[in-house]
Amino acid sequence: MKLIRCLLTALCICLAYCACNKPDDGPVQPETPAPTAISFTPASLSADAAGGSYDLAITAPARPKVEIPAAAQSWLSYQDGTFKDYQLTIRLTVAANPAYEAREAVVTLSAAGAASQTFTVSQAAKEAPDNPIDPVVPGAAEGLSAFFG
Repeated sequence: MKLIRCLLTALCICLAYCACNKPDDGPVQPETPAPTAISFTPASLSADAAGGSYDLAITAPARPKVEIPAAAQSWLSYQDGTFKDYQLTIRLTVAANPAYEAREAVVTLSAAGAASQTFTVSQAAKEAPDNPIDPVVPGAAEGLSAFFG
């Protein structure tokens, strides 16, 4: 009788243990290995004279640091994103170019455990007017005809 009671107790303990176990979630997925270098997409950025916002996707072994040259900070800025699984997407904002000359900035991306990389942002010049208006000096035509006869 004691043997049956012991077997029933053992059976109840086994059933309780099995009922409390977490269900199997399947095989454990290995973690994504950390990259050894910084990479980004697109490889460079060409903005038109009107400017705009552009996404830059960065992969790095640690949260990357974005450095915009001081000379470009008046027309180029960025909004940081969330760094997760070695990925970060930032939003670059390029202001409209009021000059008739193109401009360029070389942005540096750096992260612990990887060599720094550079990213070039180019922007087109403002389009010059087709027929620039020459200032007219009143009386200039009469003065020239009197001079040349």
